[in-house]
Amino acid sequence: DLLDLSKIEAGSLEVELAPVSIRAVLDEILPLYRLQAERTGITLLENDPGEGVAVRADAEKLKQVLGNLLSNALKFTPRGGTICVGGRTEGTEQGTGLQLYVADTGAGIAPDQIPFLFRKYGQTDSGRRSTLKGTGLGLVICQSIVEAHGSRIEVESEPGNGTTFSFALPLAA
Repeated sequence: DLLDLSKIEAGSLEVELAPVSIRAVLDEILPLYRLQAERTGITLLENDPGEGVAVRADAEKLKQVLGNLLSNALKFTPRGGTICVGGRTEGTEQGTGLQLYVADTGAGIAPDQIPFLFRKYGQTDSGRRSTLKGTGLGLVICQSIVEAHGSRIEVESEPGNGTTFSFALPLAA
């Protein structure tokens, strides 16, 4: 995380845009998180955007973002909870895109805490109370990667009812 952050701060974060199959990305990262979810009594669901759906993205960076969002969801979702990762096509000003998301039924985030999510070393009150500690850099890095793709991470959350992180990427031609 510190190495990634230093690249971002130096302005040397590079993304290599190419057509990326969402199915291939999910097939690669989900088995790792599915095992962790099973061990902690969490249901991990997938909303497959469809066979052949591809976006213009940097595959490795996209895996990093989705992996970080899944890791956070696992930290803050209690036993018996659910996490859903997937995508849905939608129209945007730039054309048709894919809205990718990670939604959980975890503790949720108070509206006044959301601005702290994307600050270096920032953690919400629930993050400070969690037994699984992080660096406080993951979402900062995710936001920088998503911005390098021309998008922005959106957060919808309600305390006690979970959180959804989402961002849109253009569909590959």
